[in-house]
Amino acid sequence: MGEPGDPERYLRMLGERALLEAEDSGPFSGPLDRAAAALVAVGALSEQLAGSVVADYGLACALRGRRRAWAWPRGAGAVVPVPFAPARVLPGPIALTVQGWEMTVRWVRFGDDQTELAVSGRRAAGRPRRSRTPSTGPPPSLQVADDRGTSATCHFSGGHGDGDFSGTFATATPLSADTAWLDVSGQRVELPVASTPRAEVRVEPLPARPAGLGYLWHELAVSDSRFHRPGGETSAALDALVAVGAVDADDPEVKALVQVGAALQGGTGARINAPPGLPEPWAAFLGQGSPAASGADGVTGVASAGVVAGPVDGAYVGIDAIEAQPHGFSVEVVVSPGTALRARFEGVSGRAIEWWAKDDLGVLRLGHVGDSGGSRGKMRGTVEFTPGLDAEARMLHIMPTGRTERAVVSVVLPWADAPSAAQDP
Repeated sequence: MGEPGDPERYLRMLGERALLEAEDSGPFSGPLDRAAAALVAVGALSEQLAGSVVADYGLACALRGRRRAWAWPRGAGAVVPVPFAPARVLPGPIALTVQGWEMTVRWVRFGDDQTELAVSGRRAAGRPRRSRTPSTGPPPSLQVADDRGTSATCHFSGGHGDGDFSGTFATATPLSADTAWLDVSGQRVELPVASTPRAEVRVEPLPARPAGLGYLWHELAVSDSRFHRPGGETSAALDALVAVGAVDADDPEVKALVQVGAALQGGTGARINAPPGLPEPWAAFLGQGSPAASGADGVTGVASAGVVAGPVDGAYVGIDAIEAQPHGFSVEVVVSPGTALRARFEGVSGRAIEWWAKDDLGVLRLGHVGDSGGSRGKMRGTVEFTPGLDAEARMLHIMPTGRTERAVVSVVLPWADAPSAAQDP
């Protein structure tokens, strides 16, 4: 390993390179942000100084007609995490027909700031269409009211095409979580009595790791591109830490980490033999092979969780519900501060959450954040996992993980017979 370089100079040189390159890194975090976060994580730069450097070059890129490489204004200051109440989630299915669209409400989530309906459906067969409403258009907005007299318009967000759609309808004003029914565009829907979710929560410290290597494994877990850029180049975080002497490029663990990152390109499951000496949970994750290889479909259903864990490395994490589908499952989450939900939102703080899950059959999964929305203070998101849940699984341990501690949220799956007691994941 050569002589370490000056961290600030390295970061500014990377910024100069960004100004010269024609490629646009996009509206969220790019190589400069990732390098800055890594240098902050190992104590080579303060968060304030690193953020200032990134802001300088972000402004310079913007003045040259390039998109800013961050999601939030740098001058907005630190975000204070705020505890919040757990949401009430009612599983469906609820069948509706609205303006010629056949809809199935999969679940309803009553939060403290909005009410959300997860809905799938399609245009009713034989429904005549006006010329201004093509078959690829979205479904109409819904007018939803509760039994307390509160009414709100819900607009659709999600995917649609060829008459089909799947997504969510959300209100700008929260409806009563205790309502006995909802009126959806003139159709009254009686809601089931909410059962008490069976979930246990704890927060536990993680084993200490060298700062540089620990951060790189964390970066691999939270990266939307799963650490490697196309073409096999190592990540901006690794390059920065090698440049300042925080890690040794010839370290066998670094080489194993690069190998794992290459295998996970595109966010898919484990596809390589686990190199020796991997830290946990990576050794277990890669050592299990690919659980999806059996080709068996998973169960379908919705499990309410309704718990808030934390703080986990300074963030509060709400686990609202689990929605299982044949080829995977998703977890509806709420995070405060919202910048901790995913790496592209965190700026230079390096505090994005890793999303791990393990069922009581021993299958370990690494999730990624799909749809999301909210503010710097609090965001909602859908964390997606593959493969699907086995019909024999009775409990799912959801593990939002920071760099020094993790929460373990153990949820009993309601479709399982004779659920077992909570066990350590």
